[in-house]
Amino acid sequence: MKAILAGSRQSIIIRRLSKISLDQYPHNHTIPVLDIVTFHEQNAKVIVIIEADQTYTRRAHDFRTVAEVYDFATQSLEGLLFMHKLHIAHLDIGRNNIVYRNSSGRYYFIDFETSYTCSDDPVTHVQSLRMSSNPPPEAGGWLFREKARNDHEHYVNVDVFAVDVWNLGCLLIDGIEVRVPVRCSLKIETHSGDKRLEKNLELSVKLVRIRALAESMMKDNPKERPTMREYITTSWRTERR
Repeated sequence: MKAILAGSRQSIIIRRLSKISLDQYPHNHTIPVLDIVTFHEQNAKVIVIIEADQTYTRRAHDFRTVAEVYDFATQSLEGLLFMHKLHIAHLDIGRNNIVYRNSSGRYYFIDFETSYTCSDDPVTHVQSLRMSSNPPPEAGGWLFREKARNDHEHYVNVDVFAVDVWNLGCLLIDGIEVRVPVRCSLKIETHSGDKRLEKNLELSVKLVRIRALAESMMKDNPKERPTMREYITTSWRTERR
């Protein structure tokens, strides 16, 4: 459960997302909400009830195989595309805010405390923010983060959707570079008849494409980063599992 202020951006966004059926929109990777209860007598707080915490694990980077990295990459990209199509920017994408549910094999975005809802007008995409987690280059990077910690009035104007793209790109690069077992591709030449290893090679090739996308997502100039709507046109996306 989570207590938030009624009428806050977070409560509005959670209410909106909770009305969207996962069965009807399988690309929705926001945490499912079981119920929302409002307590007016307690400073108008809203209690958001989700499924028990033990049904989810914070394993956005606890990868053991190439297939798991590929699955995380495609699901997280799908989920971010879904939110951006609704004009919702998460703004705090990191390893602690993406959880995994073993029973469904799905990844979910959580924690919308700093999220924004914009219109389709690009002018509304630029907001003045005080970010404390992984600021992109246009926000001054880690130097900005240190300033924000010490100065509560230190804000910067950024494109909120470009910030999401940067943060997810960082996660994808980390997962591909650090967590993928190198031995999966090294054994291919000597065990070419092994179907499991051939599958790993196939997924590794797909991860090369995802890596190229992730690198473009981390470009210093936010205007040069792909939008999630542009992501839908990439050729490998149609090869989903």
